[in-house]
Amino acid sequence: MIYVLAALLPPLGLLLNGQPFSAIFNLVLIVFCLVFGLIFHVLLLVPSAHALIVVHMKREDRRHREVVEECRIAFLGEIEARHITNVDLFEVPGSFEIPLHAQILAKTRRYTAIVAAGP
Repeated sequence: MIYVLAALLPPLGLLLNGQPFSAIFNLVLIVFCLVFGLIFHVLLLVPSAHALIVVHMKREDRRHREVVEECRIAFLGEIEARHITNVDLFEVPGSFEIPLHAQILAKTRRYTAIVAAGP
């Protein structure tokens, strides 16, 4: 339903999806595309396309967080089953930062083992 709303009324769809700054940007985009859409008609579709893409990305981000949380729970369950104590967990913004953070932790020589994982 949110996708239909984002396609037909892009700023309202973005607001209801919890993205107020994207909604404001979409309003500016609508004004720009209405002015130049008189010459280039395909520009009239840009605000709706923007809203659909932004809504889809936010939903994918939510699903990604759920997958990461399930991985974390499974890992901690396995650690607990093996009676391992003193576990430190770290989060990094993305998958490219995982090896960098692992390298920084290794240089401290504080940890016996470093396990790095990410979906």
